[in-house]
Amino acid sequence: MKKIEYEWLFAILIFTPLIFAAYFFFYGRVWSLKSSYNVVPTNRYSSKEIYLGVTQHWIRTVNNQSINPHLLVLVLNKDKYSWGQDEQNSSFRTFWSFISTIKSSRFPPSDMSLGLLTSSTEEYHKYRKILEVISTDDEELFVRVHLIYHPGYGDQTHDINLDNDRQERHEETVQKKRRRLLARLRNYLMLSSLQSEDHIIWLDADVYFSSDQLLQMLIEKSLDSKQTQDLPVGLLTVRCAFQRDPHSNYDLNAWSGSRQTPTAKQLELIRRGGSFTGRPTKDTKMLDTLLKGTSNENLVKLDSVGGTILYIKADLVRQGLVFPPYYVVGTEWNMSEGWDGIETEGLCYIARNLGYGCYALGGDWVVTHTNY
Repeated sequence: MKKIEYEWLFAILIFTPLIFAAYFFFYGRVWSLKSSYNVVPTNRYSSKEIYLGVTQHWIRTVNNQSINPHLLVLVLNKDKYSWGQDEQNSSFRTFWSFISTIKSSRFPPSDMSLGLLTSSTEEYHKYRKILEVISTDDEELFVRVHLIYHPGYGDQTHDINLDNDRQERHEETVQKKRRRLLARLRNYLMLSSLQSEDHIIWLDADVYFSSDQLLQMLIEKSLDSKQTQDLPVGLLTVRCAFQRDPHSNYDLNAWSGSRQTPTAKQLELIRRGGSFTGRPTKDTKMLDTLLKGTSNENLVKLDSVGGTILYIKADLVRQGLVFPPYYVVGTEWNMSEGWDGIETEGLCYIARNLGYGCYALGGDWVVTHTNY
């Protein structure tokens, strides 16, 4: 009998430290940051989880009904590598890096909601655990949170293979499938998350701010009617530069001018199921060119926007503005799609028909994109 008791005692002594070690390995990151983030008392918010087919949607809302956020921040995340890599210290960025980016904006936490969609179940549960417990200065970091797990849409997700090919995602053979999928996921997240907010800001997972006043400036300029002699501001963007080169221009989907259109022969080919993609011409001007000679107070008119950072007036979404998951420009009844204007590049085309224009902040305003 004593031998069995000693064996049990030995097992307890061996496995107890291992259990504690595993616990702190997986959850220690959250609790190690208690000095910066306070634990939110559970009576201050309500949460629920909704299952729709293969998707999971976790919603957390602050119980104080008097707090009504005006800004909704939206982010798409494929997996843990989507946050990019910091070249300065060769480390991968994480969800904590994104939280630091949001904190650096100095935007009031009581005026902000978050919508985050990921295609990784592991990351979904990790983000939920973090978002369940953190707040800043006794105030929730986000008044409302919509966290969504969405695996994508059928074979389209697997064909793109973004997991291993971050460097190849801008190749022309990948772009159409990738942007079609991105548009559908963007629409899913935006329409699932938007409630009473007045402003929407999309931020790529691998992008961070270079100014602590950028969010405030985007909202301020969205209300500025003095500088827009054409259409009122509906969408706003900012030049995006690579981390290695602050003068570079990463997002080539933000431009002004004309693009190639199909000839009569090419148009007939499209009607028969062929394809033609609009390309820049000598009259197409990219954002870095358009910004020359402008000041930080100027607005620059655009015909297309990118999505690295993108402001959208929320009421336009309520009126029908979405990311086209096909080439919307040139579409006819007897064609599956047109030849230009997919995803972010179709937003201004739709916005103009709703009576609003697209612009960029002038001068030195910029966001930074990780190099990898």
